[in-house]
Amino acid sequence: EWFREAIAAPVAPDEFRRQMDWMAVQRQLKAVGIFVRLNLRDNKPSHLQHVVPTVQHLVRLCAQYAELAPLGNLLQAQLPTLQARLDQQQPPAVQP
Repeated sequence: EWFREAIAAPVAPDEFRRQMDWMAVQRQLKAVGIFVRLNLRDNKPSHLQHVVPTVQHLVRLCAQYAELAPLGNLLQAQLPTLQARLDQQQPPAVQP
């Protein structure tokens, strides 16, 4: 029965957006970890191409909230190193 009350509880649009954004941060961090695990443990590098764009999106999302700004700053500071390491992992594109 508790879930009926939770569903009926009014949530302001701004609060709903904040909750969705914070959940997105958690899910995207998890996804980045999974992408890296697929490469390291399972030798499946196909998802590595999504790591940098996902982290860039996280940086933009974190910048919208003062509480998440330190995380965004940390991620932003690590982006060049992350990109360089991923560039070493991926073979160069094949020229036709």
